[in-house]
Amino acid sequence: MYFEVPERLGQEGIEVEYARLVFTAGVQDAPLGQVEIFPLTTAWAESEVVRWNRGWTEDGGDFSLDRPGVHQPVRAVDGVRELRSDVTYIVKAWVDGVIANYGFILMPSASELETSEDIGFTIDTGGIRLVIGYERE
Repeated sequence: MYFEVPERLGQEGIEVEYARLVFTAGVQDAPLGQVEIFPLTTAWAESEVVRWNRGWTEDGGDFSLDRPGVHQPVRAVDGVRELRSDVTYIVKAWVDGVIANYGFILMPSASELETSEDIGFTIDTGGIRLVIGYERE
């Protein structure tokens, strides 16, 4: 998911207080799952389509494990529900020019996918929102 961050957030006297990624997700055939959020490290928007096994320059995809968003637990009993993940450090890094804004990747926990082939995740990115709160100093 790519979000254009307003340039005014980088102006002197403006401090990003929080940033939350809001999306819906669910898990089937397991009592609990986890959705992980990472910043992408390679521009992909030009291709409009990304295939997991093709189009990445690195095996497994071009994303950084160094600045993750807060991973979201998903319980099967809740069904598909709205989640809010703290991605403040990723957005601040974009605004401060520490990392380039290529967007986010949302994915099921890699460790869960390795241990069970039966877990089915639903991540609806159609209504996803990035909510940023800021303060003027």
